[in-house]
Amino acid sequence: MGPQGYQAVLLAGGSGTNLFPLNQTGLPLSLLPVANQPLITYPLKTLEGAGIVDVLVVCLGETTAAKVSTWISKNYSGKLQLKVKSVPEDSESAEALRAVAEYITGKNVIVMSVDLITDVRLEALMAVHFIRSAMATVLLSQRRTSPSSETKPGKAPKEVEYVGLDEQQQQLLFFRPSPESRRSIRLPMNALLRHKQLTVRTDLQDNHLYIFNRAVLEILHAKPNLANIKQVLLPFAFSVACSHPCCQDFMALSHSAAAEEEQSRGNWYCGAFVVGKDNYCARTSTLQAFCEVINTDLAGRLGVKAQPNTKFDNFLHDSVQMGYKTTVAAGCMVGRGTTMADKCSIKRSVLGAMCKLGSNVKIINCVLMDGVEVQDGCHLQNSIICPNAHLQERVTLRDCHVGPGTVVSEGLEHREEVLAKAAQRRSSEYK
Repeated sequence: MGPQGYQAVLLAGGSGTNLFPLNQTGLPLSLLPVANQPLITYPLKTLEGAGIVDVLVVCLGETTAAKVSTWISKNYSGKLQLKVKSVPEDSESAEALRAVAEYITGKNVIVMSVDLITDVRLEALMAVHFIRSAMATVLLSQRRTSPSSETKPGKAPKEVEYVGLDEQQQQLLFFRPSPESRRSIRLPMNALLRHKQLTVRTDLQDNHLYIFNRAVLEILHAKPNLANIKQVLLPFAFSVACSHPCCQDFMALSHSAAAEEEQSRGNWYCGAFVVGKDNYCARTSTLQAFCEVINTDLAGRLGVKAQPNTKFDNFLHDSVQMGYKTTVAAGCMVGRGTTMADKCSIKRSVLGAMCKLGSNVKIINCVLMDGVEVQDGCHLQNSIICPNAHLQERVTLRDCHVGPGTVVSEGLEHREEVLAKAAQRRSSEYK
């Protein structure tokens, strides 16, 4: 069961259709390579480090569940007891949690998205949740960019989460995610009356890492219309915490022992665990976010399982072959069996297994997945090259994404393009 009766639900997603052309590799979102490791290995490491034992891995669709199960049986050797469950492909986060609620027997459940990569110590979050006897605890981190810098004059901010905190910045009193066209927000009067100070912040972001007690599962059971944790469940839970009438309405719908116990103890506390910029929190839920994550020095920052070259502070497999005057800068990763001819330069990039680079190839801020071939004189920057792609001589790519098996003809220059086979493009449009 783990410490203090904790279980975990890892929302592993589905095929990652919003990550075209990465989703055309045949791998689901949870198995896409990040720093030459499947994405799922990062949240599993976080859970294992906190002493969690029981983990439900919830996948969208049976096909994704089968692929994840196969990977776990063949590659996972950690201490976690992983059980893979599938839910309908169109399920949202709260619906997925509701679907597996019968398998959750602990007093508290950690709900984590598979696309979250963080160095925050989960045990610290669990300790705060336990000490405060919270109904819910949410991991919040500072945004890397200011909302004002991304907002046009006279327009409502986009992709901004309005987070209301108490004077100590420890209790969540208000939460509204990303209103599309709303120019004003309504604050709960009960929260304003009960607390001396309520600060609404827009410089924080929700990271899809939550700890709930069983009362929240009862809310899900009592309110079948709650479909999304961030968009619907959290605002509703905070309204429960701030308003006694909401508690009464909820209790009228659910007479569970867990809910009655929480009401009798008054534990409708919703906690905030706020971390600063010194902690790393990033999600790969979109293609842009995926690009930002893979261009981070994850190997050095998160302790990726690789042996660093102590002289050059990079991560090269023992079988890598390097030509004359070829350089691999600090923080780079190069996978098994990759060969680089003369005078290549690799900076802030990750190269997968069995890649082949010709001479005079320059690569900056890129990811080359397994089996990519790059011929002489190519220059690549801020791009992702999917498995088995072939770049012919003197190709220049900047801010591009190349689909699996795609051939880019010699001498061409592309900027801010998605290069993929026509069949791949059509298959993505119908999903």
